[in-house]
Amino acid sequence: MSPLKRVGIIHAYPSQYMIDSITRTGIRVVLVVPEDFDSVIDGVEHVIRAQFTDYASLYESICNLSNSLKIDAFIPLNEGTVIQTARINADLGLKGYSVGTAVSSRNKFSSFLLWNTLRISCPESYLVYDADSAWSLAKSKFGGRGVLKLVDSMNSQGVISFATENDCIAAFTKLNEMVSRSVDVSRLEDRNRFAYGLSNATIMLQEYCAGKEVSVELFLSPQHGDLALAVLEKIPSSGPYFAETASYSPASLTSLETERVVNLAIQGVRAMGFTQGVAHVEIRYDGDTPKILEAGLRPGGGYTAQLVERLTGNNLYALLAQLSCNVDFDFIPVKDAAQSILFGGVVYQKSGNLISVKRDVDIDSIPGLEKLIVLNSVGDPVRAMPESAQPHYCYYLISGTDRDQILESHYTITKSIHIEIE
Repeated sequence: MSPLKRVGIIHAYPSQYMIDSITRTGIRVVLVVPEDFDSVIDGVEHVIRAQFTDYASLYESICNLSNSLKIDAFIPLNEGTVIQTARINADLGLKGYSVGTAVSSRNKFSSFLLWNTLRISCPESYLVYDADSAWSLAKSKFGGRGVLKLVDSMNSQGVISFATENDCIAAFTKLNEMVSRSVDVSRLEDRNRFAYGLSNATIMLQEYCAGKEVSVELFLSPQHGDLALAVLEKIPSSGPYFAETASYSPASLTSLETERVVNLAIQGVRAMGFTQGVAHVEIRYDGDTPKILEAGLRPGGGYTAQLVERLTGNNLYALLAQLSCNVDFDFIPVKDAAQSILFGGVVYQKSGNLISVKRDVDIDSIPGLEKLIVLNSVGDPVRAMPESAQPHYCYYLISGTDRDQILESHYTITKSIHIEIE
C-alpha cells in the first residue's frame, strides 16, 4: 500500500477544480486561505485561516498543524503567495524552490536585472520614483512610449502603458495610489493587495513591446526534462491596460518561432534557479524579437490549467502535486494538437456595482462552447483594470477544428454580452 501523501496550498482564492485535480490522485490537501475567505471548497482535509502579510503568524499556524499532520510539501499555485510558500518549505525542511528563486520571480525588476546580465532577451527596464522622471526617462530611452508597472505586480494588475506625458503622469499617480492603500483593504476592494507594493522600490518603467504576445506553459521534471506543454497566443492588447480576453492554441507561430520562444522561456526560469515544477512565462514580440515580460513559477491563472488539460490530457495541478510528493505519475507526451482550444473572458470596462447583464444570443448555442462560468451576480461590486487581477464577468472554454472557428465563437460571446455598471 502506498504511503499517504499530503500537500499544503497557500492561496488567496483557490478553485474547486484546483483541489479536485489534486485529490483525484489520492494526495490530500491542507488549504491555507485568508482570514476573511468566505467561499466553500470541498474535498480539503484541513483549512487554516491566516493573515498572509504576517509571516510569523502564518508559520506558527502551519507548524501547529504539521505537528499532527505530516505535510510532504507546500506547492506554489498562487502568484501572490509564491514567496510565503517557498519560505514555509525552507523553514520546515520541505521540498521546493528556494526563497531567492521565488523573490526573483515576484520582483519583476530583479527578473530584469538577472536576465539582462545573462543576455536573456527581455524589455529594457528602469526603477522610477516620480512621474516627471518617469516621463523624462521614457522620452530619452523609448521615444515617449512605455509601460509603468508595479515591481511586484500581480499578473496584469498594476500594469499601464502610455504614449503621452499626461498619460504617464496619470499612470504613475494611479499606481502610487494602489500601493498607498492599506494591505488590510477588503477582499471585495482588492483581493491581491496583500501581495504587491511590498518592495522598497515600487514602480518600474519598461520598454513597450508592440508585437504579438504568447504564454509558454512549462513542466520541468527529472523524469521528462524541460517541456512546454503549451504555447498559447493571446488576443493582443495595445493598452493602456492588459486584461486578458483570450488565450488560444495553436498559436500563429512557425515551428522555428515556437522553438525559439520555448527555449527563451526555459532559459528565463532556469536562470532564476528553477529546476522542476510548473511555470507560466509571458513573452511579447518587439519586431521580430521575442522578449520575456514575466515568469511566474506556478501554473497560469484563470482557465489556463483547464485549457492545458483539454489540449494535452495533462493536469498541471496534479503533475505539480505528484512531483512535489515524489509520487509516480502518468505523463502524456505532448503532441501536435488535433483541435483548437480557447480560454476567454468578458472583461469589465469600469469598476462599480453590477446593475444588469443582457445577452443578444443564446450563449449555449455558440459553436464549440464547452464550459462557461459566471463569476459575478447582479448587485455585486466589481473591479476593472488596473485595480483587479480578475476583471472578468465570466470565463469560458471553446474548442473547434481550427483557429478561425474558435476566435469567431469568442468574438460572438464578447459582442453579445452587454454589462451595465454604476
